[in-house]
Amino acid sequence: MKADWGTGAWLDGTPGPEIIEPLTPKQGDIILRGKLTLDAFHSTAINYILRANEIDTVAFCGFHTNWCVESSARSAYDHGFRVVVLSDCTATDTEREQKYAEEVIFPRIGKVMTAAQFLAALS
Repeated sequence: MKADWGTGAWLDGTPGPEIIEPLTPKQGDIILRGKLTLDAFHSTAINYILRANEIDTVAFCGFHTNWCVESSARSAYDHGFRVVVLSDCTATDTEREQKYAEEVIFPRIGKVMTAAQFLAALS
């Protein structure tokens, strides 16, 4: 991300934003680059890529549930996508912030599910 809050964190090529081995992209995976804000839709081609692939539901996981995940989930909702937030695949600084997002914010824009519930729903 461009916003490094004066620390150099999250800049491409620095420790932190690299892709960990279990999530190494495979042939055919789409890697989205260019995220400059908390919201993944703001400065990237994600809206176009999802629509071009006829995707209507977006499942969210990630860090800073009440910042990045919430911003991106709200944008997905505003763009007309169905939103699912995977509660056991998101995290933030405090349990209070996590619970508030899961119990108050996300149910208003989509569904909150565990990864197991989500995978079962795909079957």
